[in-house]
Amino acid sequence: MIRVYVSSVIDASADTVWARIRDFNALPLWHPAIADSRIENQEPSDRVAG
Repeated sequence: MIRVYVSSVIDASADTVWARIRDFNALPLWHPAIADSRIENQEPSDRVAG
């Protein structure tokens, strides 16, 4: 089986990065490859399921 791993270093604090990406339903606003985003079951878009 082929496995691909990708890693990056972002020159920003974790708080800065999280503030940008935490609203998972906003991905189409800042990522050009994502055309649409919907959160199932009316869950909050910044909640991490655990």
